[in-house]
Amino acid sequence: MNELTNWFLRPRVFLGMLIFAFIVVFLVGYHNNQIKQQHKMAASGTGRSAGAGYPAKRPTHNVLSHLPVIKVAIAGQIFKLWLASTTAEKEAGLMHVSQLAADRGMIFLFHTPKPETFWMKNTPIPLDLVFLNATKVARIYTMKPLQTKVLYPSKEPVTAAIELKAGTCAKLGLKPGDQIKLPVSAG
Repeated sequence: MNELTNWFLRPRVFLGMLIFAFIVVFLVGYHNNQIKQQHKMAASGTGRSAGAGYPAKRPTHNVLSHLPVIKVAIAGQIFKLWLASTTAEKEAGLMHVSQLAADRGMIFLFHTPKPETFWMKNTPIPLDLVFLNATKVARIYTMKPLQTKVLYPSKEPVTAAIELKAGTCAKLGLKPGDQIKLPVSAG
């Protein structure tokens, strides 16, 4: 027998190499599975409103195209807002949206007035958040992008929330107590 064959026939060396091979295969498989799980989570998601669940992910702006759009007049300007009506849509919100036109945003309607809390996980653009109690502006925040530890609470029961491009509320002079009539029209 040649020297190479003798080396593989030694039980300790062969067993060691076999264990090493199994470990390598396991680690590569585990790593690939982790990557698949991350991609799956990014494509499905849960969690825009912190009160509704953590965490949501929305892969692209194009995912919003299936949502209905309503037109809302805010301080005399018409905004086209995607309507987040299901729990999953509310949880995802504008996550993973990298650009937002000045006249676009999202509206969240709540069936029962209650305190709501938002966060900015997986949201790469700054947003203005307007909480409404019926038609009255209750609270306004300018939310910083990609915040996972900062929460934005309504601090009172609200019936709706609107997310707009950051700076819009200041530009319009919108403040708590102002009225926003919902909705102007759908479509």
